[in-house]
Amino acid sequence: MKNYQVIVAALAFFAACAVVKPPTGGEEDTIPPSVEGIRPAPESEGVARDADITFSFSEKVDETSFKNRITTYPPIDFRKIEVKGKDVIVSFKEELPETTICVLLKSGFKDDHLVVSRENHIYYFSTRDRLDSGVISGKIFFKHRPDSNGVAFLVQVRGDTIGELFREKESRVVFADRFGNYSFKALPTDSSRFLLWSFIDKDSDGRYSEGKEFAAVYPDTIILADSFPMKTGADMNVIDPDEPGTLSGVLRNLTGISRLPAIRLDRMEEKEAFIFAETDSLGDFIIRGIKPGSYLWTAFLDIKADSLPGEYTDPDDSTKVFEEPGYSPPDTLRIGPGEDKILPPVEITKAR
Repeated sequence: MKNYQVIVAALAFFAACAVVKPPTGGEEDTIPPSVEGIRPAPESEGVARDADITFSFSEKVDETSFKNRITTYPPIDFRKIEVKGKDVIVSFKEELPETTICVLLKSGFKDDHLVVSRENHIYYFSTRDRLDSGVISGKIFFKHRPDSNGVAFLVQVRGDTIGELFREKESRVVFADRFGNYSFKALPTDSSRFLLWSFIDKDSDGRYSEGKEFAAVYPDTIILADSFPMKTGADMNVIDPDEPGTLSGVLRNLTGISRLPAIRLDRMEEKEAFIFAETDSLGDFIIRGIKPGSYLWTAFLDIKADSLPGEYTDPDDSTKVFEEPGYSPPDTLRIGPGEDKILPPVEITKAR
């Protein structure tokens, strides 16, 4: 009996030793680091030119990920980036330039547990006695709908020409909010010239991937001066370059011949490709899914019913041949990506 009790006690001891205990250290960290303070303070003026920049975070951040995501405009060489507790101190090789300075901390920096922040931080301060007051703002659309994945780049034109815009070094970059709104602030108002473009950041890395992400260019050069320091409503609609377009309009048959008008589009880039459509009883038509490009077009009465403007034979006298009534404009028709183009009304009164 005594031996039995010893064996039971031993088994109980080893079973207790085999119990797996939960790891120490508390619950898994899933909260990304957040910025709780910045020095010099945002929109400070008269900042000393030997100043450092200090970011105070909610927790200690990973130094490498921070270094890869901080940028200044104008570009300033860093001397050292140092993590001290929850602070990150950025010092520079030389004195800060005498101007307004923009500091961008892109999303993607991590805490010590490698939890990634998805927020972008942009702030401004000036080493002069005033902050530049220029503003450029608008909305970024993707296929005509506001898109929160939009990123806007501003490129300053410093000479008479510029190379490939998408490869030029940006003077500023901003990110759209959840409604697609963007705003460049604290820009110079010294009559500098700017080009503006945007793209849809599908992979959320803050960088344009040419050939994979879609971009749009604002059509006008923007100039800010003391007399007009703000440019608002600089909207950009980003479209897939292969996005089909739509053409609609009205064709009026005034010939007295009982036949619905028709329209034919011949794509100039593809000689054999054409689109043919007849109107409804009111003369209205709409053609969807048109490949972007240039087209020759003709509005006509397809009396011969061959989808081709040409001649037809008088049904009452086979010896008589007439030209089908129609209209051929002198200019080509350009359909842009995703464009909803409306033709002005066309009246068909006689042979072309």
